[in-house]
Amino acid sequence: VYKRQIGDNKAATIATAIRGVNPEAAIDVYQEGVTPENLDDFLDGADLLVDETEITTPTIALMLARAARDLGIADMTVLNIGFSCLATSFVPDGKTFESVLGILPGAEDTDVPLANWLAYLPPYVDIGVLEQVSVGTIAIPSVAPGVAVAAAVGATQATLHLVRRANPNTFRPRPVTAPRALMVDVMTGRSKRLALSRWNHRRHVLAMLVASKRGKTPRSG
Repeated sequence: VYKRQIGDNKAATIATAIRGVNPEAAIDVYQEGVTPENLDDFLDGADLLVDETEITTPTIALMLARAARDLGIADMTVLNIGFSCLATSFVPDGKTFESVLGILPGAEDTDVPLANWLAYLPPYVDIGVLEQVSVGTIAIPSVAPGVAVAAAVGATQATLHLVRRANPNTFRPRPVTAPRALMVDVMTGRSKRLALSRWNHRRHVLAMLVASKRGKTPRSG
């Protein structure tokens, strides 16, 4: 994305970029976003749903997750946080989006606390940033390496989903599915699978507090 494209519709911009790589690519662009009115058309023929909506708009994510389950396809999401990412998928025969994130059955409009989403928080991020994210003052911070690792992990997980959908007996590993997630942090050099739980969120908040108190993180302005 170039500076001259700032302010352009993201869907249209990405479609242009893809066609620059492959002019024959078949792309349907939804410049107005995914809505209840175009949801069926959006998912028609899909083998996998990749949900990269903001966690600050869980109503859209909930709508997509329910539709994917009804269609019998996986709903994959990858969050980039600082220099790290957190990836998981909600599969038709696994834990539901609602049960993992604490959403009441039948709810249509809901807020999801950060503690239910973010099982991992980078220890090098100032606690003040988390406080601003939690009240909606700023978005979750991201940098180019974090976005790049999220793209790499997401592409790999998507490949595992699609290969297994085509051949359930494949020798390839199974993708990571909820209630567990795959964390990769290129700043700390660590990766692990962990549960999407409030306990994991709280212990990482504690690690951030300790690092901030010891002056090991930059102060947010």
